[in-house]
Amino acid sequence: MTETAPILYLDLDPLRPGESVVATPVGVRFAVSLVGENRKNLRWETRRSDNDYRRTNELFNRLQDARVAGKTLLEYVWYDHISMWQFLASYIWLAFFRAIELISIAGQIVEEVRSREIHVFPVDDRSASLWHGVIRAIGEHYSVPVRPVHIAFVHDARKGTRILLRRMGIGRILHSRIPLGRHFVVNQIALWVQDLPA
Repeated sequence: MTETAPILYLDLDPLRPGESVVATPVGVRFAVSLVGENRKNLRWETRRSDNDYRRTNELFNRLQDARVAGKTLLEYVWYDHISMWQFLASYIWLAFFRAIELISIAGQIVEEVRSREIHVFPVDDRSASLWHGVIRAIGEHYSVPVRPVHIAFVHDARKGTRILLRRMGIGRILHSRIPLGRHFVVNQIALWVQDLPA
């Protein structure tokens, strides 16, 4: 990569409580900036997965025939003449599906941008470990360093609180039930955040 290559910022739309991993399309937000450009000026775009289950099913079908030390993977999961594969798939399918969707979208973005660094925002939902693992693996594949974005201080507590409430889906609930309730909650949380030790 050259010195003029951009920096790629990646963020994942989190799963809200109660949302299904399979029914909720993966949304990856990304922005591109030049070195030294202020993060406040970033223009974000979002790409969503198509939720095509066939890619995950194809992977599982290929895994059944994968050979390890001369034996198929299926031969390793037999117990007392019963294939444990039928049970294993139901436990790991959701994680495989989410990871494949993340790889598909984030890989496409990294391929298009050809950045010198990837800065990845933290995610706080049940797919966080998949998110960080996928981005690290994609970075290694393209030989692009991956750096976590540390949000150490909320400069604008009200804006940060609004973003947090929106990501959690709480802002819309409060707004629909109590017209001015969201503003009250935002202000109260913002005051609390400002009082936190730095």
